[in-house]
Amino acid sequence: MTASIKLSQDFGALLDRQHQTLQHTSTHQDLETARQRLIKETERLLEGHRTLSTKLDETHNYLRVIEADSQQLSDELTRIHLLSLTDDLTGLPNRRAFMRRLQDEVGRVQRYGNPLSLALIDLDGFKAVNDKFGHAAGDEVLRVFSGEILSIF
Repeated sequence: MTASIKLSQDFGALLDRQHQTLQHTSTHQDLETARQRLIKETERLLEGHRTLSTKLDETHNYLRVIEADSQQLSDELTRIHLLSLTDDLTGLPNRRAFMRRLQDEVGRVQRYGNPLSLALIDLDGFKAVNDKFGHAAGDEVLRVFSGEILSIF
């Protein structure tokens, strides 16, 4: 952008100088000299314009790459955030998510005075499932149970 502004200013100054020169030109030779100078300077400005156009295209392409990378990072951060609040095995909210939600709900109760109910579910004797059938079977029981809980609640 700075180069574009500078190029525009240079072109404006050139036009102003040439305008004044043409106003005070009285001979054919002076007019031809001014014309040649104007052609030379215009060619220089056109070359600067082409260079600037190329640089702007390169910058545009670079910004598209940065934008794509930024979106990818944003998506990955969202995924990581969700993983940090979810149990990998069951897909249920983990302790961190539970504590955050509990704080939110307690704050809401304090603000509005509404009642608050809390239900906790414990699988009694679950250790026996792991001991008798192994951890893989216990994991499957947890997955099935969590699916049932999600469908109910």
